[in-house]
Amino acid sequence: MYKRRKKIRINPVTKVLIFLVLFILLVVLFLEVSLKPSLSALAETQAQWTATEAIHQAILEEIASDIKYTDLVIPHKDKDDRVVFMQANLLVVNRLASESVLKVQKHLEQMREESFSIPLGQITGIKLLANFGPKIKFKLLPVGTVRVQISDDFTQAGINQTRHKIYLNVSSDMKIAFPLIATDTNVEAQVPIADSIIVGPVPDTYMFLDIGAQAKLSDLTEL
Repeated sequence: MYKRRKKIRINPVTKVLIFLVLFILLVVLFLEVSLKPSLSALAETQAQWTATEAIHQAILEEIASDIKYTDLVIPHKDKDDRVVFMQANLLVVNRLASESVLKVQKHLEQMREESFSIPLGQITGIKLLANFGPKIKFKLLPVGTVRVQISDDFTQAGINQTRHKIYLNVSSDMKIAFPLIATDTNVEAQVPIADSIIVGPVPDTYMFLDIGAQAKLSDLTEL
C-alpha cells in the first residue's frame, strides 16, 4: 500500500507576505522601466546646474581673484609701444591648471554631503503637478577624473581695439545615485579668468598653447 502524501499547506499570513513581496518587486520594476528616463533627465539637469555652480565658485573665489592678465601673458612691444609679440607665461599657466584641478575637486567633494530631491509630480511633465507628490532624493558623487584646460579667444572691442580673454575649461564625471537607480553624466563649465584690451592690430606672433591638467579623484589631496 502506498502512503498518501501530505499536502503542504501554506499559512495565510505567509501567502500575504509572498504576495506583498512579489507586488513590491513588480512595482519597483515598473518604476525603474517607466520612470528612469524622466527621472534621470531631471536629475541630470539639476546635476549640471549644481556642479557648474560649484566649479564657478571654486574658480572665481579661489583662483581668479589672485590672477592678473599680466601674470599669464607676456606682451612684447615695439618702439611705438604697439604689441607685436605675445607669449604665455608657461610656469604660471601650468601651475594655474594644476591648482584649479585641486580647488575644483575640493568643491565637488563637498557635494557628497548634500542630498538633492525631485518632486514626483515633475516626472509627469505637467506644470500644475510639478511641486506635488513625495520628493525623490538622490546624491551627486564626483567620480573618475577632473580635467582642466586653458583656452583663449580674441574679439573685437571697438575701433582698433581687440579684447583678449582667457578661460578655464573644466570637466568632471559625476554619478547620480538614487536608492534604486544610478546613472553617470559629464559636467562641463567654461569660466573666464582674465582679459585685456589690446590697442592696435592683433599681434602677428602669438604663443599661447592649449595647456591642461587632470587628476583621478583618488590621487587628489586638498591644498
